[in-house]
Amino acid sequence: MEFREFTKEDVIQASKLLANRHRRERNIFPALKREFEDSKNTEKILYELMESSYVKGVCAYENNNLLGFLLSNIKIEGMLGRCAYVNYEGLAIADTESPELYRKLYAEISKVWLENGALSHYIEVPAGYKEVVDSWLKLSFAFQQVYGIANLSKADVSIPDNLVIRQAGKNDSEELRKISNLICSYQAGSPTYAVGLPENVAHIRDGYGELPEDEDSIVLLAYNDSKLLGFQCANTEENNSKMMIPEKSLEISVGGTIGESRGTGVGNILTKLMFNRAIEKGFKNAIADWRIASLSSSNFWPKEGFQPVAYRMFRHIDERVYWADGIRVL
Repeated sequence: MEFREFTKEDVIQASKLLANRHRRERNIFPALKREFEDSKNTEKILYELMESSYVKGVCAYENNNLLGFLLSNIKIEGMLGRCAYVNYEGLAIADTESPELYRKLYAEISKVWLENGALSHYIEVPAGYKEVVDSWLKLSFAFQQVYGIANLSKADVSIPDNLVIRQAGKNDSEELRKISNLICSYQAGSPTYAVGLPENVAHIRDGYGELPEDEDSIVLLAYNDSKLLGFQCANTEENNSKMMIPEKSLEISVGGTIGESRGTGVGNILTKLMFNRAIEKGFKNAIADWRIASLSSSNFWPKEGFQPVAYRMFRHIDERVYWADGIRVL
């Protein structure tokens, strides 16, 4: 087996591996888009990835046949810092190969990442086959984010007399701005410890304030008299370029319940009502993502019918490897 740098000349063979990987994932998640079983469509995705910034990739060949590849970006991102990132569309191996090949590919590309100062490594791993996920766990990666999908079905919703659910209007902009730090502040605490950077707070606040007038958003608010108990927002603009997103999908973008309202069922009511609205608009599926370390999120979303379609997995390399090589002596 020979390992080479991934170039545009590798795209055609790689697109066939990626299309075949998607075909296998659809055996587990049939709601995923059938169009990506066609290598012409995955070819387009890979060419677009090759045009993005700071692309670094590796592929494995035997007798001029491509057996597997990893395609990454080295980037500096606000929340993630300087990192190497492999998107969901950036990896595949041949059916004839064991997932051990992913470990070998990582062993090659990680050297390139470290040469470029990227010690934080992220990869979006398809969730359909346990042995594939296990191959990354065996590389000391850990679960960080879950990407879930749910099939929509009409639900009967019983709303307590003291609860009022309504669509947000432009007069609710300031109310939404006030609760814009609800999720970030919760996730920054134990046991998730996901940083909420101060420099992002104003941007997030402004984004919340704009939601009621966003034509692609549905925002539901739950009240008891004048007291806001919870909210949920969904994005109705479909993303057709991501392979993990199912057909006709609504994205649950943000949502939460406030303080003592947690655990009272407000979130479940909001989700059912959002699903019903989505069905009325012609959607068949929903997507959401959450931190796996969050006790509330990792319990709530699966109970609402979401099953993991992919995981974002993370590994950080000890920076001392640059000089603590086991050879140098003081």
